[in-house]
Amino acid sequence: MKRITNLLKALTSKRYVIAIAGIVLMVFLGNKFAMGCVTLIIMTAIIADTIRGT
Repeated sequence: MKRITNLLKALTSKRYVIAIAGIVLMVFLGNKFAMGCVTLIIMTAIIADTIRGT
């Protein structure tokens, strides 16, 4: 689990840390539907940032 968290921290900027913490919390709670929704939103935001070049 720590390896995955470190990988996510390396791949993302600070603004996503809170969102990642939320995903990790949902994983522990077992709410896969909510986890999927949040992951989709974050991936969309990362892709949009990449396209804009920020």
